[in-house]
Amino acid sequence: MKTFSKLKGQKGFTLIELLVVIGILAILLAITLIAINPNKHFQDTRNTQRSSNVSEILNAIYEYESANNGNEPASISNVTGTSMPLGKAPVQVATNTTFSTPNLTYVVPSGNTVTSGFVQVTGCSVAADNGTFAVGSGTLTTVVVNNPAGVASATGCTLKTKIDVCSDLAPTYIADMPTDPTTGTVTGGATPCAGGTTAYDTGYTITATNGRFTIDAPSAEDGATISVTR
Repeated sequence: MKTFSKLKGQKGFTLIELLVVIGILAILLAITLIAINPNKHFQDTRNTQRSSNVSEILNAIYEYESANNGNEPASISNVTGTSMPLGKAPVQVATNTTFSTPNLTYVVPSGNTVTSGFVQVTGCSVAADNGTFAVGSGTLTTVVVNNPAGVASATGCTLKTKIDVCSDLAPTYIADMPTDPTTGTVTGGATPCAGGTTAYDTGYTITATNGRFTIDAPSAEDGATISVTR
């Protein structure tokens, strides 16, 4: 008496069939994960865009240097290890300076809005007054910075709170300045470097150390750190 039988013509799954099934299951799993946590998916998508943007800006800077005998763009020649936003804001031209250690006061035309953060100072007739400084306070007509080496009565000082690289990089080395998908802003124009733009903030920052530039995305989400140095 037979205890088992074997069906003639019985076949198993082929390798291709198994791979197709696995592929379908992977797609269904991805869709399920997105449905369960869509916010994580959107955060990852925005972070991917940020990574692409900071690399694009840094590539444009070095393409400029390559095409200009190694000279860096004038707009970032005074960038230091102090992080400065990449963007465009009203520029203050100081009419005078006064000094009371350790603070240097820049006297500016009425309408100043700089009261905190950092300011980049260039063009001063006294070299010690140039640099990137922490802003201690500000009024409608003054900007006070912490600068122990400051000197009174300097002239020709220009104060910037953001670094605008449009004139150096766009459109030759970069089509336009990319902006952070959540914090980037443009005022008066469709894009940062387009005609009519009065102010913009890319949402990204720049620093320089030992001749190397770093572009950061401080608004990266989900605990990510997005920073490129070259």
